[in-house]
Amino acid sequence: MEKERKYHRKSAFTNGLAVGFGIGCFATFVALLVTVFYYSHVGSQAFGEALSTFSLPLTYFFVLGVLFLIVGLVWERFEKQLKL
Repeated sequence: MEKERKYHRKSAFTNGLAVGFGIGCFATFVALLVTVFYYSHVGSQAFGEALSTFSLPLTYFFVLGVLFLIVGLVWERFEKQLKL
């Protein structure tokens, strides 16, 4: 019983960490998008040129955020169904 409880606390922490990391990646994605928008207004580059400069990091953080959110939420739901 104690081993099962310890495992559940560890897995809940891992699920929370995955969800938190996913939210952090989405926040970084939004920050980069805002940076591109304001950089195109302040700098000499057009919006399309600035967006093409940041396209790889934007794609990376968006995909990573979606992946970690899905993994964390699915693990949490799967573990709750096993308890029932």
